[in-house]
Amino acid sequence: MNDLISVCIPAYGKRFLAETLDSLLKQDYRPFEIVIGDDRPDAVDEALLNALRTEEGITVRYIPNRPRLGQAGNVNMLFREARGAWILIMHDDDLMMAGALSALHAGAVRHPGASVVYGRVTMIDAAGTVDPAATAQGNRDFGRTPDRAGAQSSSLAAAVDGRIPHNGFLVRADLARAVLYKSREEVGDVCDYDFGIRLALAAPDAPFVFVDRDASACRRWGGQISASSRSGIFALDLLDRLAPRSAEERDAVARAVARHAAIALCEHARAGNRAAALRLLFSGAYRSTARPAEAAYHALLILSPDLAGRLMARLRLGRRARHADVAMG
Repeated sequence: MNDLISVCIPAYGKRFLAETLDSLLKQDYRPFEIVIGDDRPDAVDEALLNALRTEEGITVRYIPNRPRLGQAGNVNMLFREARGAWILIMHDDDLMMAGALSALHAGAVRHPGASVVYGRVTMIDAAGTVDPAATAQGNRDFGRTPDRAGAQSSSLAAAVDGRIPHNGFLVRADLARAVLYKSREEVGDVCDYDFGIRLALAAPDAPFVFVDRDASACRRWGGQISASSRSGIFALDLLDRLAPRSAEERDAVARAVARHAAIALCEHARAGNRAAALRLLFSGAYRSTARPAEAAYHALLILSPDLAGRLMARLRLGRRARHADVAMG
């Protein structure tokens, strides 16, 4: 078995790249390589990365992209450059938790036929401070809980449920190169979600394995998905094209459709697509989870996005004022 792990970093903003690299260089697993594809290279970054010192068993390769490849092109280039049997994608604003590479690789060894191995996700803010409540809720909502440990009974259900994190998981290198990432034009901001689902479809008999331990930290900050995102719309389109084979997979698709329906409704409403938004408002998937207050707000959003926006701004100001009153005692 080729024990080399290729950690692939599609870099662009690089605001937190030094912290990302530090979390990787502290890993106790050997051997692994770090391959950085820089989609916005400059002389300072290039000199810094080329001068990076590593311990025995760790190598770093820096690849400046000229011209820029875009997110999908950058990731796919890194897949081709990877020399290991396993690939781990790590975005340049997130972190690997201590001992995570060893734990994930051990999961792959315990399940020789696995195609993907993943762990729990920790939520952090821009300063790197852990949000315990968001961490617990995120892992619970996306099925990363102790009862799910081990090989998943359906890789497709696991992918559709969103159990696979957007990065910080191991994927077989040959499978990653066969599937590849799709461009933003094809799948919008759900490229990671789409990749996970297509991995499951490409190797339905190769299980996804969950290791019940902290593996990666996802940083929430202002430089991520924009307000103009159409992630819900793209996700619903992706889910609509699936052909689930079992009750478990059908249930997973139904949950995912319900989860993305409200997001897609808001996206259609803000874009002025009232007919599409109304269809979702009265759909069974939306009504199965929407609370009355949420439905009322979404109806207002469809009728008048500006009025809904002003109402939401007033509610936020009211909450801030109440918090200030409490703080002043």
